[in-house]
Amino acid sequence: VNLVKDILLNDVSVGVIPSTKERFDSFVFWLTENECSDDDKRNITDSFTFDAFTVEELLTDVRSSGLYSIKRIDRRVLEIHQSVQRNLELTGEKLKDKTKALNEKEYSNKIKEKSLTFLTKQIKDKDDQIARKDSLLSSRDKKIRKKKKEIKKLSNKIKECDCSTSSDIDD
Repeated sequence: VNLVKDILLNDVSVGVIPSTKERFDSFVFWLTENECSDDDKRNITDSFTFDAFTVEELLTDVRSSGLYSIKRIDRRVLEIHQSVQRNLELTGEKLKDKTKALNEKEYSNKIKEKSLTFLTKQIKDKDDQIARKDSLLSSRDKKIRKKKKEIKKLSNKIKECDCSTSSDIDD
């Protein structure tokens, strides 16, 4: 008993620190072949970090060992369950908040998309309007150039006429 107590109750520096479950399993295995006083059992089991046992370990190995009361095991299982429930509720609330925020973003994006579509159409309409006005200006520029040529021709004819008239007058 003393050797097991020394091993399980004292820090053994072998490079690897066994987990609570590994120490528990070792003690339970040792108990299958050996006797131990209730005080020694209590001292050894008190050295285990009871909160480190998982629900599965509590409901199977720990319960069947008889080293802990059913009431204590049930209380710990209930604590774990309540903690998981709280975490689940918090996660659910966070999920709802994120879903709401996502829906708001999607709605905002749809509005922006509609606005963008509307503005893109307006730009296209303005571009079309500019293209029509450019075409109209180009057409008018051709007409103006044509009229300038006509004016120049007429102006040259007038000069010719003036020249011939002035030479008639000189004679």
